[in-house]
Amino acid sequence: MHGTFNSVGVSGEPLNTPQFPQGFLQRPQWVVWRLEHKPGALKATKVPYDAKTDQRASSVDFATWADFDTAVKAKASGQYDGLGWVFSDNDPYWFIDLDGVRDAETGELTPEAQAFCAQFPGASWEFSQSLEGLHLFGRCDKAALASLRNRWDGWKECYRTGRFVAFGSGGVTGNLELDWTNMLACLVPWRPAGETDATEGRGPDPRYRGPADDEQLLVKFLAHVGGTKAKLAESPTNKQLWEADAAALARFYPAAAGSNKPFNQSDADLALMNTLAFWTGRDFDRMVRLFSRSELGKRGKWVKRAYYRNKTTLLAIKDCTSVYAPLSRDERRERQIARNREIGDAFKSSIKGHVAPELSLDEMYDRLVYVHGVDGVVDTETFMTYKTPVCDRVFARSVDIVNVGDPDPISGNFKTRRVSRFKTWIGELDGRAKTQIEALIWKPNAGQVADVPESHANGFNMWRGFQALSVPPNWQEWLNAWHNHLAYLVPIKAERVRFEQWLAHIVQRPEVLPHTGYLMFTEQTGIGRNWLSSVLVRVLRGYVAAGLDIREVLDGNYNGRLMQKLLAVVDEAKAGMQDGKRFERSETLKSIINQASRRINVKHGLETVEHNCMRWLFFSNHADALPFENNDRRIIVIANPTDRATPEHYTWLYGMIEYPEFIASVRHHLATLDICEFNPGEHAPLNAAKLQALDEMKSVLMAFQKRG
Repeated sequence: MHGTFNSVGVSGEPLNTPQFPQGFLQRPQWVVWRLEHKPGALKATKVPYDAKTDQRASSVDFATWADFDTAVKAKASGQYDGLGWVFSDNDPYWFIDLDGVRDAETGELTPEAQAFCAQFPGASWEFSQSLEGLHLFGRCDKAALASLRNRWDGWKECYRTGRFVAFGSGGVTGNLELDWTNMLACLVPWRPAGETDATEGRGPDPRYRGPADDEQLLVKFLAHVGGTKAKLAESPTNKQLWEADAAALARFYPAAAGSNKPFNQSDADLALMNTLAFWTGRDFDRMVRLFSRSELGKRGKWVKRAYYRNKTTLLAIKDCTSVYAPLSRDERRERQIARNREIGDAFKSSIKGHVAPELSLDEMYDRLVYVHGVDGVVDTETFMTYKTPVCDRVFARSVDIVNVGDPDPISGNFKTRRVSRFKTWIGELDGRAKTQIEALIWKPNAGQVADVPESHANGFNMWRGFQALSVPPNWQEWLNAWHNHLAYLVPIKAERVRFEQWLAHIVQRPEVLPHTGYLMFTEQTGIGRNWLSSVLVRVLRGYVAAGLDIREVLDGNYNGRLMQKLLAVVDEAKAGMQDGKRFERSETLKSIINQASRRINVKHGLETVEHNCMRWLFFSNHADALPFENNDRRIIVIANPTDRATPEHYTWLYGMIEYPEFIASVRHHLATLDICEFNPGEHAPLNAAKLQALDEMKSVLMAFQKRG
């Protein structure tokens, strides 16, 4: 089955009439066929004819079939291209058509076809008319297999009835009478409920969420630059591949030495097919269909050689691990918020299940500090904190094995015991004094030891400084996205200048808490405020409580999400203020915005005391998100735009976040922005946006006052 058959029989003698098994010869289910070309079709179609009448034959009308001799005579007339046989409910046979799996020139089968055919040892088989396909035949229980698919994986077809096979010119060999019912039941997929002959096939990967219409998909495909390499100009763009841009493809897929072709066309074909595998969800038929519309698909090798089409497509499917599955706006937003939370909490480490590295006693005295105010330990190198009772487990690898007693008189070996270095350190059992401190504190821009708020004691400072970023020489050019979108979000220039200074103040003076926070509102969703949050969590990595649910802070027993944070971002402020506790929470919020210090209570960590340096940024789709009165001095209100920018604008914006150069440029911009005129103690102005918010909450305030 793996060699070249090419119109010779088993004996090697040329055949005038191909040889067929008796099971086919003795049944009058024969037709003849012609190759007919339909406009726009990739290859010619084999059309069956009645050998008796020269009229079209039907795969379900036995009156249009003939016996073998009649079909042979009709074929001999020269009017037809080959013989065929119709499978029906009245015979016990099936056939499988493997399309484009054999190289007609070399006889090579694709690895996938070899593996598949190996499941049918001794089965009857032949090569197709093109010599690029393979047909398998055998017996089966048709009633038991009635619900099997006819087509799957794009290149496999299995028929039991109502279909004719167009025999090639080489004849059929092997044992037709072997029963393969069980094997077919294992290898051929079952047809799902509701699927029809018109809709069946491999179809897209279940993860695929792109458009089903080819034209809609092509618009998206050609508008998209491509993968990461294409964006970095390290591979051709989607459009360059689709249009077979010779200059671009020659750069990435140079032709072999001495070739007169502009580029290596096979490499370019595979590159486009790899891209189509992603964009179609690994849909074999659709990949072939779309590729055939491209400029690369007009090449003779692609049009004429089914084996080449099949091999290229299967290789692309095999290598494709992800598919086009754009998220809905809500899903994308939730994923972005989750990612922002992760980056904003980059310095947080849970000690659950944590095992510290092995430390020598000297290293423990150098690195560990005992915090006696909370009976805990801090590692000054990693900033990990532990409650003393769990440290035996945490430092389980830090042990010494010591000999005890006299050696065994027979073996000479000593009994040994394990001595915990942590116990030696904590108990000062070796005569050395461990470093001790009163508390854990957090105070930006202070030394390793800093004052404990409202106390005369000192504490170990958990402030780590900002992550170092490499600023590109052309950092001002990288700021286009930042300036562009900030101008869109905050259209009034004076408000925008003040807001940007407020952000810059976080970077330049993190230890000084302004008296004001910001509320941004608009009725429109998806305007890109989450992009602003995404940029800030990266600029202030580790110091942002992103996607904060205001209720978990105001109602919960634990406030660990606020630990060591310079900025809190609340994505929908009103969601946490809608129930009966709305005004109660509002009063609590007022107090924590400007409090001088706070205690942080974490479930699995040590309690710390912080100098409060956390600013608040609230987003909402409601002007009345935060209840406040006319004399409020804490909340600055900004009205965001009510019209969304173009989809291309947001694609560009979110693409910029992935570039470290962009994040470093924004940080450098905020670190060097002139904030001499910024007054951190300034009260919130009563601007037009705040007046609108006050007007919308009047009825709510009146109801609250009556209830009070």
